[in-house]
Amino acid sequence: MQAVNLLNAADLAPVEEISDSDAPHRINISSVWSLPFGKGRHFLNSTNGFVSRLVGGWEVSGIWSLQSGFALPWNNMIYYGDPKNILRPLGDRSPEAWFNVAGFETASAKQLLGNQLRTWPFRIPTLRGPRQNNVDFALIKQTRITEGRSIEFRAEALNAANHPLFPNPNMTVTATQSVSDTGFGQISASTVNNYARRLQMSLRFLF
Repeated sequence: MQAVNLLNAADLAPVEEISDSDAPHRINISSVWSLPFGKGRHFLNSTNGFVSRLVGGWEVSGIWSLQSGFALPWNNMIYYGDPKNILRPLGDRSPEAWFNVAGFETASAKQLLGNQLRTWPFRIPTLRGPRQNNVDFALIKQTRITEGRSIEFRAEALNAANHPLFPNPNMTVTATQSVSDTGFGQISASTVNNYARRLQMSLRFLF
């Protein structure tokens, strides 16, 4: 929570509201698995030096991150009805309809009312932007050459599942057109807030 903004310039104290950096849920799971092959391992531990270097030193690692979206920033709007009805069920949200736009005033002649005393909050805790869902994988091979010298090979898949992290929906009611034409409540940005799946490889000499 935070209290740093005045809803209206004449207010005596800032309004207590959900923070713009609040993410109530975040899960991070990371793991590394050293494959049991080669010298000192359970399998193929008595092979010659060449085979041991070939089959040993392999690791698989992964990181999964899941995080709630941030609370949406709202302008001063005119709304008729219960604000609880704005929230769509998680399974019904899409870039074309992120929240329910029915009940918002769109008539241009009435928009000046929104510039008067503000009662609409800056953020509503339950109305949030898209959540982050990201998986990274890596395949690593360590090959010992001599004492104190080795080669490391890495093959990495960043955002391996290619999950998009969409930006926030359009939060501006344009009163000269219908809501469906203005894009209010829709995600229409041409770029996402993360990168598409990336595959990269690297080779390092360690000494």
